[in-house]
Amino acid sequence: MRKTIRDLLLEYWWRRDRDFSKVQIYYIHRGIEGNIKIIEGKDIVRMDKSFIYLKDAQIPFHRVIKIVYEGKEVFKRKLKIGP
Repeated sequence: MRKTIRDLLLEYWWRRDRDFSKVQIYYIHRGIEGNIKIIEGKDIVRMDKSFIYLKDAQIPFHRVIKIVYEGKEVFKRKLKIGP
């Protein structure tokens, strides 16, 4: 069974052999140039079933398009463009 974005992030969050601060999450953020924003693991306060929580924002998992750990891409969503 394929891991969800949440499952993948929680694995990096809880495993002692991983440094969650080295995770980068790319997500769709409408209203900024390019519509893509990047956050780092160190900025995440908590996660629940549907959202990633930062100190001053929350990001729904369905907006995550890519996850990078130590410079290596570990998840990438295929984006549909056009009809």
